[in-house]
Amino acid sequence: MALSFSRSLRSLQHDRFGPAVAALVVTSLLLMAWSGWFFLAQVTLYETSREFSVQRDGSLLVTFPAEALARLRPGQAATLRLTNGTSPEGQTFPAQVMDIPLTNNPTGPVELVVFSPEPLQPGQPGQVQIEVEQISPAMLVLRSAGQFVDDPKLTLSPQQSQ
Repeated sequence: MALSFSRSLRSLQHDRFGPAVAALVVTSLLLMAWSGWFFLAQVTLYETSREFSVQRDGSLLVTFPAEALARLRPGQAATLRLTNGTSPEGQTFPAQVMDIPLTNNPTGPVELVVFSPEPLQPGQPGQVQIEVEQISPAMLVLRSAGQFVDDPKLTLSPQQSQ
């Protein structure tokens, strides 16, 4: 029995563990790259609405829910995507938030200015997306798990907690 054990030890001493070390290095590099992306990358969050109307001056009045209006500010970038029956892509135009309804009327429409080379046609279907925030995937996971709340509406004031 001692003879086979000494052969095993000799076999282990001559093994260089090259493939195992290479796999460990590759796995470590992949894990570091994924961790860097998870904590440093930016994911853009949008508020989207399909309810809009074109005004005479070419601006849009877009209707959003009240909770979405709390996240909108004048100057935010927006995108108007008009769809038609021939192509699902349609046309895309850059836009910008110009005016937000007052807090006493939180259901009013948001005014957008659309930068379009041609006038927009009223009644054309599409959607409006407003970029509201950029956060890391880690923060997105923490928010969805309820571990981190960055929304002032959801935190309790001292009067509410008593």
